[in-house]
This record gives sequence, structure tokens and C-alpha cells, in this order.
Amino acid sequence: MKKDIFNYSFYKFHFVLFVLIIIYPVTLSAGWLIVEKKEDRFGNFSMQSLFIEQQKVRIENPTSTFIFDLSKENVTLIFHQQLVYWSGSAALLKDEFIASIEQQIVVMMEQMPQQERDKVTVEFDQLLLEMRKGAVDSLVLNRFSVTQSDSVTEILGHKARQHFIMVDTTVIEEVWISDEIQPYQSISFEKLTAMMQLFSRPNVLSAARQSRAWEQAIKNGIVLRSVIKTPFGKNVMEVAQLRETPMRAEVFLPPDAYRKVIATEAIAIMMGDDAIVSPKSAAEDEWKPMLSPVKPNTSPSIFPPKNEEISPY
Repeated sequence: MKKDIFNYSFYKFHFVLFVLIIIYPVTLSAGWLIVEKKEDRFGNFSMQSLFIEQQKVRIENPTSTFIFDLSKENVTLIFHQQLVYWSGSAALLKDEFIASIEQQIVVMMEQMPQQERDKVTVEFDQLLLEMRKGAVDSLVLNRFSVTQSDSVTEILGHKARQHFIMVDTTVIEEVWISDEIQPYQSISFEKLTAMMQLFSRPNVLSAARQSRAWEQAIKNGIVLRSVIKTPFGKNVMEVAQLRETPMRAEVFLPPDAYRKVIATEAIAIMMGDDAIVSPKSAAEDEWKPMLSPVKPNTSPSIFPPKNEEISPY
């Protein structure tokens, strides 16, 4: 009798272990794919895809690929045209980038007439100060608020409620947020925002994304549509695809065949020969990379097959 019980327990244990072996890798590699479609005020379309798994985020569009490891606070930049990549500390990249900007400013200032040089010195100093600081002043952040309206719409089968992002009494963006699905729940939004600052021009919209009001509004949901009104028309973003899907490890790694470069070379590639440092940025513009993007030979595949694991290469 005891032997039969032992055999039953043994086989039951092996069956449970077998089931765990099958499902555990899938559970471990489950992530989210979010595809955003953007249309600017001139009718131009663009696409951007986000891959999210635990504390890793990959942001990819036809001109740029950024991979953020939030737990290690590392960044990977992939340049498909040059077949190279850079990977390392976000803090190191920030220091190298600011040093490069400072050097560029010195060269520009030396070529300016004295009168013009005196005029822009304060603006450039302010730009560098904001970049070094990396965070918006708390007094400025307290001016932002997010107001919820009664308007509800359905996007991709999910109910989304309209919200207004405001600075003082002025609406700067309308967003439709759904709390029926939470792809960002596993990540540290604070770390992602901090690491994204290097790649965004300082303006009122990027500052709003650092506010406590925004964090409270978005922490348990996702923006499915955004509308930014400008003097020239509307900039609209809407999520075109949103699904939970297994992801292969290489989604968050550079291609094996690519050569790793040092930080200064990576920054030189991103800056480009025609990059111009400007102390001003239009407050009505949506997110833009701080560094000039590199155009790849071919656009990455943004809509992978529905029933296959996500793999970027």
C-alpha cells in the first residue's frame, strides 16, 4: 500500500514538474507589443513600436532603435545603417553627450560676431543647465494637472476615457486613457522617464510627462490616443496594435553581427554632419529625439505575425 502511494506521489510530482517546464518559459518571456501610428499637422504618417517585458523596453521606429534595461539603468543604441551599436550606462551616455554639445557650442560661438555671441550665450547656458540637471523644477511640475472628462470612446476593443493635460489653465494635450489593460504595470515609469529625457527636447510636453499628476493618471492604464493642437493643426497619435505576446531574448539585445562602438562614436553617428544645436524648442511640438536620428537602409518590421514569438531580426 505504501509503495502504491509512493508511486502515485512520484508520478504526480513528475507530471506537475513536466507541466511547469512547459509553461514556465512562456510565462517568463511574456511581454507586450504596442504599435503607435502618428499623423502630424501636415498629414505625414509615421509608426513606432514598443516592446515591453518586465523591466526592459525597446522603442523602434523607421529611423531609431533604443533599448532600455531599467533594472540596470543601461541603454542600447542600434544603428542599422552602420551595422554598429553602443550599450552601456545611461549616465555615461548623458555625460558624453553633454560634453559633445559643449564642444559644438564652443565651435559655433567662435564663428559668431561678438554682438550675436553675447545674445545667445545665456540661451545656450540655460540649455546646458537643463540637460545637466535632467529634471524639471518642482515648482514647474506642480503647475501641471490632469483633468478627466465624461467622454468615453472605444479603441481596439477597449474603453478609453478622455483626459486633458493642463499647465495652469491651458490645455496642452488631450489623451484617451484605458484602464482595462496595463502593459506598463511591470516597469518603473520613473526610471523610464528619466532615461528618456536624454532623447527628448526640453519643452512643456516633456516636462508634463515628469509630473506627479501625469504619473497618477497613467500608472494603471495606457494612452490609446493623443491629440496635440498647434497653430498649424493637430498632431494625432493612436495605438494601432496592442497585444500580449511571448518575446524572444534577442528583442532586447543588439544583433550578433553588429560591431560595438565607443560612446563618442555613437554620439557622432546620432548627431550627424548636419545636426544643429538649438537653445529653443517649440512648446507645441510632440516628442522628438534630442539627437538627430540615423536613417536605416530598410524600415524595421513593425507588424510581426500574430501567432509567432517577437524577434526583431
